[in-house]
Amino acid sequence: MSLLFTDGLHTYSSISDLDTINSGPWELVNSAHLELLPNGGQEGQPCVQFQPDQDDPVILLSDDVYCHMGLPWTHRQNNNIVGFMFKLDSWPSYALDTVFHNIVCAQAREDPAYYGISLGFYNTGEIGVHSQGDGSRYRSGFFIVPGVWYHISFKFGVFNPPDGVAQVRVNGGLILNLGAAEGFDGYYTYTTDQEKIMFGLNENISSNPYGMTYRISDIYVQDDLNGELDDHLSRDTRVTYLPVESEGANIDFTPATGTDNALMLDEIVKHDHDTTRNRSSSVGAKDLFNVASLNFPTGEIFGMNVRMVANKGSATARTMNLIQYSNGSEEVSSSLTLTQDYEEYNASFSINPDTGLTWTIAEFANAQIGYKVET
Repeated sequence: MSLLFTDGLHTYSSISDLDTINSGPWELVNSAHLELLPNGGQEGQPCVQFQPDQDDPVILLSDDVYCHMGLPWTHRQNNNIVGFMFKLDSWPSYALDTVFHNIVCAQAREDPAYYGISLGFYNTGEIGVHSQGDGSRYRSGFFIVPGVWYHISFKFGVFNPPDGVAQVRVNGGLILNLGAAEGFDGYYTYTTDQEKIMFGLNENISSNPYGMTYRISDIYVQDDLNGELDDHLSRDTRVTYLPVESEGANIDFTPATGTDNALMLDEIVKHDHDTTRNRSSSVGAKDLFNVASLNFPTGEIFGMNVRMVANKGSATARTMNLIQYSNGSEEVSSSLTLTQDYEEYNASFSINPDTGLTWTIAEFANAQIGYKVET
């Protein structure tokens, strides 16, 4: 259970629009394997789909099979952060657990072979970090699931040990924290004024991606030079992930353990089990939850997107609604039909149900989100 916030909406129709509208910050390689989906992101925003050539696995070592997007960044200090939404659409067909697929790399030279730190995942879906400086790979214990959107934040510093930094957060939770105590080496080789953040796949940074596709949306970059945010997929937009923090105005469901329903909504889990959940078969039963504070001092909120992973425990037909709530007023989504498999559901809301107007930053302190049994 989670909430996403955005402060702007834009629509693009092609990968060339992305490059032109944003004054060309991106370095696009083999863009035939990149597709900009105008409404393909989790919250209906633009996203880029990465799809290596699937026609012939024999030629995977050919450069033209791969695709990537490079973005300049200013320097190698410890507080560079790149954040983005990520969804794996399909697994690579090469199934060895040891194969590591990079999602984003901190480049230190023009040649894509020279990266310091990379973030990616194994064929099992486990997220990890790779240091090219010493060849080490670090596993997180967190597994992504195909078909589910995640908010990923990667903080990095490309430095000689013991000053290298690599921190990974998924849906707001810290899953990897590497630095001086671990002797982390974030440095490989460096050429002045050629630093880039690179998303995608090429022969130097990923192995056997044949058959794999994934999507990236709502990229932002922050560095410690001036602390400014740059969103390069939708220009004036930013998506912020807000996890559930505590129980709200209404709690009807039964938690799997304990008495706190909010504790069952742990986003830092693998979404293919039923060991931590809230459950009810009573029509009208609902849970509401407070969410984390919106750490965003200015801007206009154009909408919120409430997300839920859920299933039903029997063959009985079941529908649910997602809810936004404020000061005793609520708005519910359209019917969501559950299956016996865990699925991700989401609903977008554009106004504050208490005022009937667009949410303000101050009003958002009273926002709650939740769900209820419809049938």
